[in-house]
Amino acid sequence: MKYRIMIIDDDKEFLEELKELLQAPNYDIVTQDNSVEALSDIKRTIPDLILLDIKMQELNGIQLAALINLSAETKKIPLILISGNVNHEEIREAMKICNIQRYFEKPVDPHELIAEVRSVLSSAKKA
Repeated sequence: MKYRIMIIDDDKEFLEELKELLQAPNYDIVTQDNSVEALSDIKRTIPDLILLDIKMQELNGIQLAALINLSAETKKIPLILISGNVNHEEIREAMKICNIQRYFEKPVDPHELIAEVRSVLSSAKKA
C-alpha cells in the first residue's frame, strides 16, 4: 500500500529537508508552500497524513487544521503539527477539536518524526 503524505510549510528549505527525510518506497510525498493553495490540494487529493507548519502566511497551521476539520471528506485525515516559537495553549486547544495526532517543535528529531509518521499511518490503516 502506498501512502500519500502532504507536507505544508512556507519555509521551502525545511519543506525539502522533510521531503528527503520521509522518502520511502511506500510513501508518495506531496509538498505545498502556500497554505491557501494547500487547502484545495487537500480536498482534491485526500492525503493519508498531513505534516503542517503552524507559522505561515495567509492561513496559519491551526486555522488550516480547523478548515480541514470542517469538511466531512477531510476531517479524518491525521495531522502532525511542526513549528517553533508557538503558543502551547493554542496548540492544546487545537488538538482537542482537530484530528491532530502530535506536535513537534523545530528543530525536529528526525528519528522521532519518522517513528510518529509510521505509527500514525499504521493506526490509520487499521481504522
